[in-house]
Amino acid sequence: MDSVKDLLETTLKEVDRLLTAKTVVGEPIKVGNDTIVPLMSMGFGFGAGGGKGTDKSANSGEGGGSGAGAGIRPVAVIVIGPDGQVRVQPLKGGLGDALGKIATSIGDAINKGKGEAATSA
Repeated sequence: MDSVKDLLETTLKEVDRLLTAKTVVGEPIKVGNDTIVPLMSMGFGFGAGGGKGTDKSANSGEGGGSGAGAGIRPVAVIVIGPDGQVRVQPLKGGLGDALGKIATSIGDAINKGKGEAATSA
């Protein structure tokens, strides 16, 4: 069963490579005088298995497999103002709602930088 062990180790190494701080904390985006940092939630799962056997004719075989899956969704943005003030803007709902919130936050930041009042939908 060394092949299953090898498959599992390879899968875990790949998951470890994918799970970095950059996966959950996006690259900062400069908008006017503000900086916006997206925050993501990541989920993943993996599995591995294998077996060996012999049929009635004494033929034997062995097999194994592994797999993994992951998903990422935006959950919030951090807005850092030019004065160093920091606020977290949670994003609720689906991806479309999240993208709308990000767009609104960026618009608010731009308007704040211009000294204008922003209107939110």
